[in-house]
Amino acid sequence: VTKAMLKKEDISGASRLLRTVVRWHLLPPMEICNELLRLQGKQRRVDAMFATLDLMREGGVHPDTDSYQHLANTLVRSVDFVAGAVSMETLPTRML
Repeated sequence: VTKAMLKKEDISGASRLLRTVVRWHLLPPMEICNELLRLQGKQRRVDAMFATLDLMREGGVHPDTDSYQHLANTLVRSVDFVAGAVSMETLPTRML
């Protein structure tokens, strides 16, 4: 069901379903988590990505290199570079 939601890019539905899976103490599949992270990153929803990473850990799924790669790519794309420097206003406030 989650795969179908992600295929339709229904990020909010997939996030709700992932929260339900974790609440039921089931192990969410890594590929689903990473696809959700990828889609959240595509929309530059950094806060949602951190929430998904927290949910993964809560559900017993440890983020892998793909998980962190999606996050890193999004963070780099979300920072504005001004004349060779980084704009401090666009840096993320949350630390890993």
